[in-house]
Amino acid sequence: MSKKYSEEDKNYLRENYSTESTVDIASVLNRDIGAIRAKTSKMGLKKKINSKATPLRLCFWEKVDIKEPDECWEWLGYKRPTGSGRMTVDGKQVSTTEICWKLNYGEIPKDYMIFRSCGNISCVNPNHFRLETQQEKDYRRFWEHVKINTKSGCWEWSGARQDFGYGIFWEDGKSISSHRYSWKLFVGNIPENMFICHHCDNPSCVNPDHLFFGTQKDNMRDMVNKGRQARGEGHGRSILTKDNVLFIRNNAEKYTRAQLTKIFNMDRTTIDKVITRDLWGHI
Repeated sequence: MSKKYSEEDKNYLRENYSTESTVDIASVLNRDIGAIRAKTSKMGLKKKINSKATPLRLCFWEKVDIKEPDECWEWLGYKRPTGSGRMTVDGKQVSTTEICWKLNYGEIPKDYMIFRSCGNISCVNPNHFRLETQQEKDYRRFWEHVKINTKSGCWEWSGARQDFGYGIFWEDGKSISSHRYSWKLFVGNIPENMFICHHCDNPSCVNPDHLFFGTQKDNMRDMVNKGRQARGEGHGRSILTKDNVLFIRNNAEKYTRAQLTKIFNMDRTTIDKVITRDLWGHI
């Protein structure tokens, strides 16, 4: 003979699964998960999982592998290729992270986003969540890619780098050199057309104590003084050779500028700079 559930039992389930108030769902399910699922099944709630009438709370927690409070609770429903969970709500795909936060803590304040302390993208344990601003997120991500060299004092950038060793950092969806971001973070804003140079001559260093302000001219002078500039044919964009340069200078009086530009297929400004040693000054 099947057991009959009292109105008190039914009200208990309705209150714990259908309201938007904060409920310690973990303690409810961990206490007697078998009995809870049996009750929901007998009440016909389980058959309504995909219907609009089904409480969001019940739909959500039915697809979560709930463990101990400090462990990850894996999302068992649909996941994107990246591993992040998604659930259909009112015909729209919604992040399970967002749903979990709202069910447990309420609305997400403006300009805040959810961060997982566990780093497991498919985890929906609300104990692993916290809110942070975009600036706080960028700050955390910055330090994830910094390794401090105790001998040199350099803060070595371990993330993505450009060809010449300068680090790359993404800020608000845009790329920026990691040493420039470090200056903005620890010193302040960078005026327009100003460069951030290295005292330590280590392009991957992001230690603000090793950086200094400079104009483009200061930056080029610093690069030349330290022998880091690409010269002559070693420059990736060079279309002249050493012999070309010597020919131009030795025949500057013999040929007109127009003739030299035609011979070497380049503009007059470049020809003039080669002759005056503003270009190829090392020869």
